Amino acid sequence: MNVLRLGSVISGLHCFSVASRYLSFTKAAEELCLTPGAVSHRVRQLEDHLGFPLFHRFPRRLALTAEGQALFATTQRAFDLIETEIRSLENHAPRGNLVVASPPSFITNWLLPRLDDFAARYPDINLHLQGRTQLPSFETEHVDVAIHYGPREHPGLNVVFLAGEEITPVCSPGYAAAHDLYGRPEALRACRLLHDNAPWPSGLFYGEWKMWLEHAGHADIDCTGGYSFDRADLALNRAAAGFGVAMGRMMLVRRHLDEGSLCMPFREVLGVPQSYTFITTKEDAQSIRITCFLEWVREQLEGTAAGIEGNPAGRSGQT
Repeated sequence: MNVLRLGSVISGLHCFSVASRYLSFTKAAEELCLTPGAVSHRVRQLEDHLGFPLFHRFPRRLALTAEGQALFATTQRAFDLIETEIRSLENHAPRGNLVVASPPSFITNWLLPRLDDFAARYPDINLHLQGRTQLPSFETEHVDVAIHYGPREHPGLNVVFLAGEEITPVCSPGYAAAHDLYGRPEALRACRLLHDNAPWPSGLFYGEWKMWLEHAGHADIDCTGGYSFDRADLALNRAAAGFGVAMGRMMLVRRHLDEGSLCMPFREVLGVPQSYTFITTKEDAQSIRITCFLEWVREQLEGTAAGIEGNPAGRSGQT
């Protein structure tokens, strides 16, 4: 049976079941928001497909044939079961496994500190986190969601914009004082620069530093030296230990700034083209586990943005 024929049969069965309950095309039409003629037509098509009548049609009433009585009992059970299952799904708490791929530094600095809240709110969802800088292949890998940092456009996938990003150099307060950095970007010439090897997919390891120095008016400072790490959080860790100056993404350094392990010695903060996006296949976009996770991430991000905007002293690195 082809799809069109199957759809016609299912539509006819539904009309037949309601009409059988009332023994009236008119009352069935009122419940189904159709005309009595449309209900009668769909039942007649079903009878033609089955090859036998389902109703005795009298001038002012309907009566089920023997075949109609047998089919009505079956359709009632089937539609009752479907309705019960739908109600169960609507009331069912989200549960099951959810595989999330995200840059390791985002997981470490942003996601991990918030997992207690997610676990308390969705105790039946089991998160499986995978550190990935590159966007995974949803066709060949078992990944449900990617929180990706990089370009916004990903044809063929369901992409939800989460947040933009800003960057500025960060270091320990002691390092900033020892190198007289506060308000003096030119002093970076005498500092050890710390880099993320791949700040975004296919990005140069010094790409963030280059953009920021140009923005700050110090493009002449050589940013191709220093130490580089395959994860941004490793560069931040070394910066907090007084080893040098790292390029900080606000989404990743907020907690360190609040705790005082890092400071922002300069007022120049640069918005970058890269952003955070929530990516799934189009087929999975409406999964209840995925939509719950997306809503939670958005809620947490709103709190992060409010914290950044509400702490201008932290942005300047000076009190």
